[in-house]
Amino acid sequence: LISVTIPSSVTSIEDYAFNGCSSLTSITIPNSVTYIGSDAFRGTPWYNTQPDGLIYVGLVAYKYKGAMPANTKINIKEGTKCIADYAFLGCSDLTSITLPNSVTYIGNRAFKDCRNLNFVNIPNNVSTIKSYSFQGCSSLTSITIPDLLSSIPDGTFSGCSNLSSITVPNSVESIGSCAFEGTAWFNSQPEGVVYIGSVLYQYKGAMPANIILSIKDGTKSISD
Repeated sequence: LISVTIPSSVTSIEDYAFNGCSSLTSITIPNSVTYIGSDAFRGTPWYNTQPDGLIYVGLVAYKYKGAMPANTKINIKEGTKCIADYAFLGCSDLTSITLPNSVTYIGNRAFKDCRNLNFVNIPNNVSTIKSYSFQGCSSLTSITIPDLLSSIPDGTFSGCSNLSSITVPNSVESIGSCAFEGTAWFNSQPEGVVYIGSVLYQYKGAMPANIILSIKDGTKSISD
């Protein structure tokens, strides 16, 4: 396979779709594609010949390639719909990422272990954030979840050790396990039932014997 043209009827390209296609040099992706999975083009000549830096595929910010310079600040270009899975995984020199309002999806482990990332905006039309997307971003100090988001998945902000300010709207109806584990915010919460917005997130500390709990009115879910 040396070339591929994706038709406009396609909206997503899943994990490893063209991985290992060692003769694939030409790829045409329409703007209908708003999601690309992890390593979809790994090992192709097309990917190998891309210059170092952030690679876009259609409307998707696909992957940062090569060594990142210290104190890198990135403005994702207007019109981008998706930050792909693993797009900035381990980019420890990334300090700031600015997302346009066109972004609706932040992928699995997209910013995992970006330990010097101290600024990120999550635009109000973002509707999907996947698991562990900001895990280990230990320089983040605050985050505001947009109103369109209905869930925060497993491990999203786990290990963000300096994250002390979290704003979560009532639109969030589910929060996955360990989503805020190891954050300064969670560590500062008093022992007992910890709520985040309208979600009962976790019971913190040692529970007394024979305790009777009354869940507060308005609670929408009890987390994993």
